Amino acid sequence: GWARDTLDEFYNLLQLQQQEQQDNNKPLVELLPAISLFRDHAGPTLDESEVELGLVDSSTTTTTTTPPSLPAWTRDERLQFQHVTVEMLEWQNTVMKMRIPTKHELFQAGYRHAWLWQSPVADSPAVLNYYLQQLLQSQQGNHDVNVETGRYYESMDEVQQVASDLGCDAIVNCTGLGARDLVEDEQELVAGRGAMLMLDRASCQRR
Repeated sequence: GWARDTLDEFYNLLQLQQQEQQDNNKPLVELLPAISLFRDHAGPTLDESEVELGLVDSSTTTTTTTPPSLPAWTRDERLQFQHVTVEMLEWQNTVMKMRIPTKHELFQAGYRHAWLWQSPVADSPAVLNYYLQQLLQSQQGNHDVNVETGRYYESMDEVQQVASDLGCDAIVNCTGLGARDLVEDEQELVAGRGAMLMLDRASCQRR
């Protein structure tokens, strides 16, 4: 689906950066550690995942219960996904300098487990400008490129119809939260970037 295509494109940009060694420029995409905290066991631990994937002999493990299955995306090796305990997370924190709460603070809040993975994060304005420059270079001066239509679109059907009328063979979706208007969904589509912790305001202890 589109999520997998986007992930693949981010990794393509990462590989391109490494090949061109763009050390002096701000990266288009960078890998950053991402964490989800859980109070209850939310899937196999790292060792149990290895058993499930056939990487380790199950007869050598001491697992006595069947943990819930992990989401399919966690099996993408590029994400370096780990299901860890809070104790393991504390050690990872000393290595990655993630600046998360201490083990004691997490225990006080009731957290015992965590998902840890390397998430590609894109600089959206820089990526869009990169695509625009690629498009301009590919035209080689033969055609004018106009990215400003001066038109407000009310639905994806309208976008697709205009693209068809103009003879476009691709549509770049960079609508952001404006997509709520295109798909007429004000409830399900919400901003997510920047949400580090989701707290229960009623039970959260304040300092």
